[in-house]
Amino acid sequence: MDDLDKLILETLSFFRPLSVEQILLDMDGKKLETMRELTVDDLKLRLNALSTEGILKATQQKGESFWQKNYMGKAKKKSWISKFFP
Repeated sequence: MDDLDKLILETLSFFRPLSVEQILLDMDGKKLETMRELTVDDLKLRLNALSTEGILKATQQKGESFWQKNYMGKAKKKSWISKFFP
């Protein structure tokens, strides 16, 4: 996990989904200054990658993407039935 991933996870909440603009506004300014080469497209790529990994949950509202931390994180729990019948 790189510095951008850590900064994203520090910024996002379990309870309130945020858009890309809201994420940028809520990020720590001092840490963001060290990443001068960061673009909005890079941020969207990392957000989508983290949501594919199951760390974040992506939602769509009125044509705009929102992200929030996934409560279960990476661990996807299986039901006890699926252990016997995969």
